[in-house]
Amino acid sequence: MTNEGQIESQNESIYEPQKEEFEKMLKDDVFTPSKEEIPYQDVPRIPGNTSEV
Repeated sequence: MTNEGQIESQNESIYEPQKEEFEKMLKDDVFTPSKEEIPYQDVPRIPGNTSEV
């Protein structure tokens, strides 16, 4: 059971570069909403649906 700590530190060092890449990717790919107007579309009514009174 003495190598558990060693395995833990190996795991952390393995995942560090990926974490940095991931954070860099998040910065590059920030969601920017488009200025495009989306026209309102009426939701078609389902015949026989009486849940809305």
